[in-house]
Amino acid sequence: MSKKHIEECVRDSLEVYFKDLRGTEPAAMYDMILKVVEKPLLDVVMKHADGNQSRAAEWLGINRNTLRQPDGTLTYEGTTTNRVPEPGVHVGGDAQHDRSP
Repeated sequence: MSKKHIEECVRDSLEVYFKDLRGTEPAAMYDMILKVVEKPLLDVVMKHADGNQSRAAEWLGINRNTLRQPDGTLTYEGTTTNRVPEPGVHVGGDAQHDRSP
């Protein structure tokens, strides 16, 4: 599967989303899309990385700490840890990876 195919899947899903709205205007789509894409992305990447957080972070092009929530647990639901992230670590990305709508 190519990046083009993934892009087409997203595009098709968005077209269905708008069709399902039946004329109702959407709200906060950017945040909604990021949230619905992040979980399956993390699930699949962690599965293929055999649960190796460093490898998964490398594949995702993010810092390993970005996979963690402020309480030290992983954003990936299948694993928890007591490790506390470094101060200033932002859940969901760092300034380099955050995007504004």
